[in-house]
Amino acid sequence: NANLAPFRASQFDFAVEHYMGDSGLVSAALFWKEVDSFITNETKPEEVADQSGFTTGPVTRPVNGDGGNIKGFELGAQYAFDNGFGFIGNYTYSDSESPTESDLNSDLPIPGVAKNAFNGQVYYEGFGFDARLSYTWRDKSFERIFGFSDGAAGARAFEVWTARRTDRLPGVPELQADT
Repeated sequence: NANLAPFRASQFDFAVEHYMGDSGLVSAALFWKEVDSFITNETKPEEVADQSGFTTGPVTRPVNGDGGNIKGFELGAQYAFDNGFGFIGNYTYSDSESPTESDLNSDLPIPGVAKNAFNGQVYYEGFGFDARLSYTWRDKSFERIFGFSDGAAGARAFEVWTARRTDRLPGVPELQADT
């Protein structure tokens, strides 16, 4: 769609990191983003051709978003122990505002921006293999306006668990098993 504007934002980030030797890190960051444009989806009733002529039905299309701002913070930590075990984790809080509104809601957030998100991983590396267990969680978020009743639709919170093992055999390329 040639009428879609690119994603544009002015932003400020401030981060502090503390390194623990070669093995670890703790970090904290503040961020502020003034979003000028973004692309979102909008569902509106439109006439579409069918076997009987035309029918009015829902059509979802990408459209230009109205801009807005996002402010928040991130916290992170990682550490690799001497015995091959380690962990990585981060948390992000994002508060967004946009001029988007509906008949039922005003001051809706920027679509797709969840207030809370967390990622964590524990791992082991040694004896010819790596094993990792990862967890990702993201809070619900606003996604788009439905043009039928001007109601707002959102994405549910979701979580994902991932387990991975990589074996290193002498003289054999790496084999991986993801679940």
